[in-house]
Amino acid sequence: MSVFRNIISLTNKRCPGIGNFLGQRLLSQQATATVRKEPEDKENADKPLSQLAEYRFIYPEFLPDPKFEFRNKIREKLEREDMLKRRTVIDIPEFYVGSVLAVTASDPYAPGKQNRFVGICIGRTYTGLRATFTLRNIVDKQGINY
Repeated sequence: MSVFRNIISLTNKRCPGIGNFLGQRLLSQQATATVRKEPEDKENADKPLSQLAEYRFIYPEFLPDPKFEFRNKIREKLEREDMLKRRTVIDIPEFYVGSVLAVTASDPYAPGKQNRFVGICIGRTYTGLRATFTLRNIVDKQGINY
């Protein structure tokens, strides 16, 4: 796992005046150093990388904004910390477009103070704390989105 972080940090470094040659050379040295390890270490090192690759499908809201002009490292870090704190208090299951969900939303002005909506997830948009999803259900032959 530390090898993965080192490779990422090396590829993100800029070398003014030298160009990308130094970054490529450091990256190739790091790659050859990882190849020389014993096979047992390589197998164990591949497991966390494959687990990291799966998290982008399980928790897509933790990914950075796909548009570079909207990225902000500090904001994204604070949002991730906040989302992790929320997930320790509230159990948010993984779901995809096409999943059937039951959502309970609190409304201070509703008579029961809570509304429950059951529907099919027809879309997921945005990333981070701005992540949203749309549910659709048919009630009395009328389509309702929530």
